[in-house]
Amino acid sequence: MYDRWNLSWQATAGYRARVRGCLLGGAIGDALGNPVEFASLDRIRAEYGPRGITGLVPDGDGVVGRITDDTQMTLFTVEGLQRAHHRERHKGIGGAAPRLVRQAYGRWLDTQTRPGPGADVDGGLAARPWLYARRAPGNACLSGLTQDHVPDPMLPLGPPGAVNPQSKGCGAVMRSAPFGLGRAPVDFAFGLAARCAQTTHGHPTGYYSAGALAAIVTHLVEGESLEGSVLRALRLLAVHPGHDETTAALHRALDLAAEGDPTPRRSRRSARAGSRRRPWPSRCTAPLPRPTSPAPCSCR
Repeated sequence: MYDRWNLSWQATAGYRARVRGCLLGGAIGDALGNPVEFASLDRIRAEYGPRGITGLVPDGDGVVGRITDDTQMTLFTVEGLQRAHHRERHKGIGGAAPRLVRQAYGRWLDTQTRPGPGADVDGGLAARPWLYARRAPGNACLSGLTQDHVPDPMLPLGPPGAVNPQSKGCGAVMRSAPFGLGRAPVDFAFGLAARCAQTTHGHPTGYYSAGALAAIVTHLVEGESLEGSVLRALRLLAVHPGHDETTAALHRALDLAAEGDPTPRRSRRSARAGSRRRPWPSRCTAPLPRPTSPAPCSCR
């Protein structure tokens, strides 16, 4: 039986490898897709051949292997969770994770609006100059983090959040895998990820997707299969009001996987089926920080 708090040394080594693999794999996938993030399938095939991208290629600046805001925010999620864990373990003070993750996202926002680390930076990710780069961050993330909102962990999930209540793009889910890496119970990981997502994405679909990913990653780290992890996340979602869009998207993903390798044609057909059932995620219309180049992505 899996005991997350009493792992053998072999199990500990396996757990650490899965954590590294999750974070490194996410970063590599991010860098792989970065040069074609906003390109159509026809344009990708025209430039790279019928198979599309098969390896790392230069982006618009000629740089190979450059990450985007997805990996940037994932790293700051990790930093916030690490500080919360340290506080709880060494000071005996729990319950600070939402605030500390929100503070970490504030430091990420500084990397989008400042040229480099300021004199007041005393270490951590904010002290690394290479992270001070704007890689098409989403509108909801930028506008949401101008508000110092930390969701109340005692409030139930389901109603729209206070910040960007119509935003349900991918800007929350893309940063939320680390919530599933901390060996916490799955319902805790789900709830923490969903509530931290509410700092920028207030629509239930926006924050439930983050919670669902955290739940899936939690089960994967514990050795569950991918399909089993998704099915268990669906059962967790089902007890929360307003889960329908997220549940439907996961069911479509399972159906797509059951058809075999998800070719571009199958993926597009699945996406079109979802868009017919549900409206595409609403764009955030809240005021943004003063823009700098490149412009923020409106789809998040």
